[in-house]
Amino acid sequence: MPVRLGLRENAQQFTPLVIVNAFVGGTVWSLLQLLLATKSFTLTQIGTVAAVYPAVWGLGQLLTDPLADRLCKKDPLFWSMLLQGAVLLAMLFTSSYPAFLALAALLGAGTALVYPTFLTAVAEYTPATQRGHLPLLARCGLCHRRAADGTVSSGIPRPPHDPVYVKSRCFDPFPFPAATEAQQAEIHKLAEQLDSHRKRQQAQHPTLTLTDLYNVVEKLRAGLPLTAKEQVTHENGLAAVVLELHKQLDAAVAAAYDWAPTLPDAELLTRLVQLNQQRAAEEAAGTVRYLRPAYQAKSVSSEQLAMSNEQ
Repeated sequence: MPVRLGLRENAQQFTPLVIVNAFVGGTVWSLLQLLLATKSFTLTQIGTVAAVYPAVWGLGQLLTDPLADRLCKKDPLFWSMLLQGAVLLAMLFTSSYPAFLALAALLGAGTALVYPTFLTAVAEYTPATQRGHLPLLARCGLCHRRAADGTVSSGIPRPPHDPVYVKSRCFDPFPFPAATEAQQAEIHKLAEQLDSHRKRQQAQHPTLTLTDLYNVVEKLRAGLPLTAKEQVTHENGLAAVVLELHKQLDAAVAAAYDWAPTLPDAELLTRLVQLNQQRAAEEAAGTVRYLRPAYQAKSVSSEQLAMSNEQ
């Protein structure tokens, strides 16, 4: 039976990897400069070595990010973290400046492979019921993310077509619908179909990435012509099927809100903000609509939960 690198079921396997990776990052940023200073390097040399690591890390992710969509997750994690450990050990016994530059570059390459692979491992192996809740996959979730992510924490403006998921801005304030069990089941079924379709097409076509696939999906949605390369992506990923599944998911989520599925984005966002304010008033009055009561409301009695969900 294959080992599944999930969150809850395999925390004993996944958590140590996260801890080790955090240790590597903390060691590099806090102790590398001190190590170089003890080996009598100049400030310029220390700064250069310290800069090579994040430079290779950042640029390397331009290559490793699409690879993480296609490779087996366990192998890149194992070898990249083994590389990180070997580099850190080698740094203790190295005194040559060129050698430190090479080791810093190798450390950056290992880290560049670790981070995208962690993210895709979480996305791929975590069941849909344990992910960010499914309405966020629909158009209302995308509209909310675009509005919430006009700027990121650094204050750098972001284009509206390139939203970034930030939990405190996107998930925490998002007002989920008070869906019936039948509506929840329908949304769950469509989300699973979408997830299974994408995984199946990527397994059949290892070079297919979700980024390329969704660029084509957005062109199909807008009725724009495809390039020759995009046509190949369209055929390999069956992008029209992805678009149709998203339309069905949008309609199912809209029905859970009791809204029309064709609302303009501005009206959709206005309603989400109004619903957020309504939910905040409900919670101030003691009514909390838990998404996963078994995990979020362990101290709340079943009678209280029933009363809360009925309101």
